[in-house]
Amino acid sequence: MNLLDQEIAEKTCLDWPTLVEMNAGRLREERLEVLAAHLTECAKCQTMLSEWHDDHAADDDFSLRLKQCLQWPAVADEPALIELERAGISVRSAETIAHVAGAASPSMDAWVGKTIGDYELLEVVGHGGMGVVYRAWQKLLQRVVAVKMVRPGIVTTSETIQRFRTEAVAIARLKHPNVVELLHFAEDRGAPYFAMEWVEGGTLEKKLVDGPLPIREAAKLVRTLAEALEYTHRNHILHRDLKPSNVLISLNGVPKVADFGVAKLQDELTDLTHTDGLLGTPSYMAPEQAAGRPKEIGRCTDVHALGAILYETLTGEPPYRGADKIETMRLVREERLTPPSKWRKDLPADLEAICVKCLEKSPHRRYSSAQALADDLGRWLNNEKPRDIPGPFVRTVRNVRRHPVMAAGVLLLLTATVAFAAWPNPDRDLREMQAELKAGRPVTLIGETGKPKWYKWRVGEDGTKLARSTEGAMTIHASDLCMIELLPALECESYRFAVQVRHEKSLNPGAVGIYFAHQTSGNNSDVEWFAQLSFNDVRGPNEMPGILNQKGEIKKPTSVVHMRPSFRIKSDNRIRMEIPGKSGPTIQPAGEGRGEWHELAVTVSPGELKAEWDKQPFRLNVPEMMKSVGREIDQKKIDRPDSPFGHIPLPSFAAGGGLGLYVLRGSVSFRSATVTPLAILP
Repeated sequence: MNLLDQEIAEKTCLDWPTLVEMNAGRLREERLEVLAAHLTECAKCQTMLSEWHDDHAADDDFSLRLKQCLQWPAVADEPALIELERAGISVRSAETIAHVAGAASPSMDAWVGKTIGDYELLEVVGHGGMGVVYRAWQKLLQRVVAVKMVRPGIVTTSETIQRFRTEAVAIARLKHPNVVELLHFAEDRGAPYFAMEWVEGGTLEKKLVDGPLPIREAAKLVRTLAEALEYTHRNHILHRDLKPSNVLISLNGVPKVADFGVAKLQDELTDLTHTDGLLGTPSYMAPEQAAGRPKEIGRCTDVHALGAILYETLTGEPPYRGADKIETMRLVREERLTPPSKWRKDLPADLEAICVKCLEKSPHRRYSSAQALADDLGRWLNNEKPRDIPGPFVRTVRNVRRHPVMAAGVLLLLTATVAFAAWPNPDRDLREMQAELKAGRPVTLIGETGKPKWYKWRVGEDGTKLARSTEGAMTIHASDLCMIELLPALECESYRFAVQVRHEKSLNPGAVGIYFAHQTSGNNSDVEWFAQLSFNDVRGPNEMPGILNQKGEIKKPTSVVHMRPSFRIKSDNRIRMEIPGKSGPTIQPAGEGRGEWHELAVTVSPGELKAEWDKQPFRLNVPEMMKSVGREIDQKKIDRPDSPFGHIPLPSFAAGGGLGLYVLRGSVSFRSATVTPLAILP
């Protein structure tokens, strides 16, 4: 957790959305730790929880669950769990226990030797966040089987039961020699369980402990897995958590796909949620999973996992491994893949190309299906040319990386020839727009449809998708902060920047709008300062259920248009400081998907900022704003002298600084963006 997020968290008391997220087990480990520390020191939050426990009616489902949790003993010696349990918060969901504790519960072994249904449980052979698998003896048929049940001590909520049922339904649909077979599904004393075939040989993860596989053996193994995944996809099932520990190997070497615990039945009516987007194991996640973009999760997500398995079977290591889960997910989202040939020099180029194609950041650049991957691996095994690997030019560039001295001259000549003969100058439009502004004429940055005439990513490229709305307007889907620069600088001190904005979806927190007066300072321009004009007029999934006050009343918040200055440290995009500024009109949220077009505009001059939201004006005095900025920075230096903000110099306001689009966690469309130079301010 970065310093600013921690500071904010430590000062934030419990509210209704946080209680709901905590009760569902969706809070990150870092957030749980900070919250636990906060609860031990905040009398207000302790009083609120006590009043909630004592005063709410018995027919309140959440209250009943909270009271039930208060009676349960702790399940692990984890400080975060213990403190939350003392405060009366449920941390019993499968996701929370797995994320915070990360270890097997002693109660799982307590079931060894007991009987459930017709099965005597012999030993624990595996467990995850929600389920535990036992080697068991089926008495009636006198055979060894695998029995999976919900982990003892886990709250059997509707969500856990539904996920458990989904796994059983997924396996029951599949009759394939390379997919583990479901034998029986039932309940015993209200506890659901199912029996599967027992695979004696262990897991692929165990097999890889001895090192990578022979090259052809690895290719054959992944081809077999790809054909099995193609079969599951045709039966409308996404696995979403394929990894070596979920591949069983029989004694005669037959691989079998197992553990459909986070599988998705595509033909069911339930939609993928933001939480679904984060399911999986970090080293084997696709970027769309690690970024929490559930709408992009599909068959190509499983293809990425097959590529990760191929990479590990060839090199002995997964493609991405960080110091912890959070760092690993960042590597998956942002870092370039290290070619597997770096670790295994004898790796054939075509097989490496197949592996790298599976692991592309964009789903559209991977194999379109598991069968397409299986076919290319089959061609390679038959000494034929794979069809879907990158073409000669991309391969040439990769060869240049391997042999830079030999190929540098050829590559330089080729690049220069293409650039001068065919490629347009990417900055031509920018120079033309700046010339028009300098001459005092207005320019159009974004038309009624399509992308900007010129743009540059300031932050958020990996976690953002650009698309077109049904009307052809530019649409941005951002999983985190996204800033797209439309002009790097203006050679005029007074201008009006206007754009039409339609907010469509939002996570919490979320905001959309514009930024302006952008400038940088510090070594390598590592500190950025800008002013933003933003709003939120749709409900996010965790927004608007209300905030619980000490009287037990739920107060629904309203949205406001904000104009405020902001700092951001480029070395860590998550560290930023938004200084409270002038607030504008109050907005009544319209609900997700029902946002309307609004005109957002700001008139910038050295002494004053005038904002407009649908023609409703409000102003911000620049000298007063800069004084506020100075006070905030000085206070930061006192409170946290070792934090990045303790070294930020006081900036000066640059009216002619860069400007662009600002999106924080949501979907938004932009059109009709213009800049008009002003000789005389109104």
